[in-house]
Amino acid sequence: MTLPLFWTKNFTEYQKCEQIQITSSNKRKFLVNYVNNDEILRIPGRLTFGGFFPTDSKTIKSSEFSEILVRFFSESLLGVPMEWKLPPDYFYPRIFKAQYQNLAPTIHSEVVDLNQHVLIKNWHFEMLSKGNRKKFRQAHNSNLIYHQGSIDDVSKCYQVLSANRSAKGVKVSMTETEMQTALRIFPDFYRIHFLEKSGHVAAMCLTVDIAPKIRYVLYWADNLEFRGISPLVFLFERLVTFCKLDKVEVLDLGISSVNGEINDGLFNFKRNLGALSSSKKSILIPTSLI
Repeated sequence: MTLPLFWTKNFTEYQKCEQIQITSSNKRKFLVNYVNNDEILRIPGRLTFGGFFPTDSKTIKSSEFSEILVRFFSESLLGVPMEWKLPPDYFYPRIFKAQYQNLAPTIHSEVVDLNQHVLIKNWHFEMLSKGNRKKFRQAHNSNLIYHQGSIDDVSKCYQVLSANRSAKGVKVSMTETEMQTALRIFPDFYRIHFLEKSGHVAAMCLTVDIAPKIRYVLYWADNLEFRGISPLVFLFERLVTFCKLDKVEVLDLGISSVNGEINDGLFNFKRNLGALSSSKKSILIPTSLI
């Protein structure tokens, strides 16, 4: 089985993380990514989430996880507190549920964020709220054209994203050059999508296929000049349509909270698209308790 993107060697190196492979007593191999700055060990470093992932993608049992965790610290000689960002609950629960349960007694502090995702096979147009169905028809009747873009389209899409974030008083965490690099190095994983009318980008979205059958929305934004026709709902429907064509099962819309505090506007926006909720945990553990 193909590994999820965050545990592949090329992506780990791209994100400048360390990766260790641990072999258990029953000869199973487990990968974990981290960054150690001598003050805190961050798992998985710059990646969105992490933990131990078996190369055979099969279930991790609690006793087995205890063994590989001890081996990890023994082989790595890491004596600092550990910050651990786990995946959302829907993501390979047979692998990550036991990890959280095993670590729970040692947790010093914990932040639970709210993640939202769409189950593609269950989604249908009527799952949009009444208001969003109206917005969809409005945008559809405006003759917006959907494109799956290329590196050549990054600049004009990034301008829309940057202006959108500036209007909210924040900066885009990825530079335009970094976005182009991601599309160039990982063309089978990163995709840029946009709606266009008369040569102008009305809305854009950058997705990344983080695992087989799971597509993650990294960024999306509408052009302020097109906000009157609400293009994001139409763009979302196009994303779902192409997920079905690509045999994607889950469209992950990301977290709708910051440090555990829910952003009600963002949460309701995604819920009104038909998204489901799950928790995404970040924990801090003193290594002396492991």
